[in-house]
Amino acid sequence: MVLHQKAINAILNLSSQERCEHTLKRIADSGVLYVLADEEGDWILWGDEKNSSLAIWPELEFARIMSNSEDKNSDIYEIEIEEFLEDGIPWLIENNIGIAVFPIPNNPETIDMKAIQFAASVNKILDESYDEALDLPYL
Repeated sequence: MVLHQKAINAILNLSSQERCEHTLKRIADSGVLYVLADEEGDWILWGDEKNSSLAIWPELEFARIMSNSEDKNSDIYEIEIEEFLEDGIPWLIENNIGIAVFPIPNNPETIDMKAIQFAASVNKILDESYDEALDLPYL
């Protein structure tokens, strides 16, 4: 789904909490999320050695905006939510990496959450809205 510029601007003006809520619902609805990765396809992590996060976005347009604002050469990867919850989240948990939900350029306020909290939130929406919760052994 392509967003019109007016919708993009409205979403960019949401608070970090509102962007987080939008992201969780949109990812559950669309079944996909977007991350930045390097030339080898490895996810680009934010932060430092003690506190790292994987940034995610609910729509391609927003990942593109952030990718264009970064100095790094990055590619945007679309990941199906089922694959992310089953394979990506366990890796993030094992490596103590959190999730930065919908960061935007020139705005340091972003919701960072533990990977397991993100998975539980999305799975709850999948269950309540679509009766399609995944059986995730780590939850």
